[in-house]
Amino acid sequence: MDPVYLPLKFPETVHGLELEISLKQYITTREYTYDHDKRSLEVRLQKTIPGKEFQGLEALCPQFLSESETQAFERDAMQEMHKKESSNKLCTENSAEKFSNLGSDSHPVGLLRRPLQSTAYEALVATGRVPYLDIVDPWNYSFTKRWDKMLQIECEKWDEGMFLDGTVDFDDQITEYLQYTYTYASSHPDIVPVSGSPADSDRALPLLAQILYAYLYEMRMSVNDPTPESAWTIVKLSRSLSCWADPEDNLDLCQTLCGSFRRTLIYPLHRSIAVCEKVCRDASDLLACSPRDRILHALHNLDGWFALAPTGTGLSEQASIILSLLYDLWIAPLSQWVAHTATESNFDHLRHVFDSVQFNPELLTSIGSPGNWDLIALKAAAEEARATGEGQWV
Repeated sequence: MDPVYLPLKFPETVHGLELEISLKQYITTREYTYDHDKRSLEVRLQKTIPGKEFQGLEALCPQFLSESETQAFERDAMQEMHKKESSNKLCTENSAEKFSNLGSDSHPVGLLRRPLQSTAYEALVATGRVPYLDIVDPWNYSFTKRWDKMLQIECEKWDEGMFLDGTVDFDDQITEYLQYTYTYASSHPDIVPVSGSPADSDRALPLLAQILYAYLYEMRMSVNDPTPESAWTIVKLSRSLSCWADPEDNLDLCQTLCGSFRRTLIYPLHRSIAVCEKVCRDASDLLACSPRDRILHALHNLDGWFALAPTGTGLSEQASIILSLLYDLWIAPLSQWVAHTATESNFDHLRHVFDSVQFNPELLTSIGSPGNWDLIALKAAAEEARATGEGQWV
């Protein structure tokens, strides 16, 4: 279950609860109980003051805070974060010293492979409230270990029922998204060159493949009407952004896209191979004419999406810190590369890769590994269920 915000206003304070809940047939822990048959999830929160009586608890119902209450809540949350930052100052300094001792070339991040140096982000990690990201502390992982942890997280997120429901598509919602006609734009502000070495093309092109795929997925599924959740989609569908995973210059671009397809089947609400196929066609169409300008238009849009995102979350300050960091480390240098370094042959090659993607048994096997997701058998079962009008898994 992805992070959920419950708009409940308790009469007294309780301890926050942050954990991943595994929705199996029946499971009970100290914090929650899930009953698959009843489709019920019971969560238990600890009172801040043990034994404190909560007046009127039986009348509690979901409700959104007023604007003034929301501002007060965010102000209190930030004050608490600053308190934790102060109390953990020594720990943070030790962590920074430890990171410094690793050397500037150890555990770097971003398209330009630089050390992650952000006091605001380190303080945010110390609070334990880090939205969007799967790996929050990349300084603790080498490139290889980041990759291994990323694959582990992807395996844990796999939900066979969600995949089957998305493939069957009984309500034809995904079919409607697939029929949407996307119009490509090419307007964008000038990208002023910056000093310093440009991004390596062997790493920039795999990152561009991820970002372009995620962008076109969201444009199609939002019907060209981005929302505060659009930035979440971009981050989650990109291994580099979500897991600080280095674009693998030793992988071909088809393997890079395979990772994006894999994440399409575990994170968004609508999980379908048909969507993956359609987005590949969208990418090919975008790259067919004026690719540089069209890509820069898309990357410029991402800047706006990232700015819009915090307004729709309960963690506005945290979201701003993370998205600004991701933009500076990944999107900004990618924009520089597209504007001033990329060649027409780079764009032609990328289009050829999107054109050549065939969702045959070999590719489906690659998408499902590791994790042993038998996408071939599941896809066949879903198609049979749709033909007979039977089957629902979520």
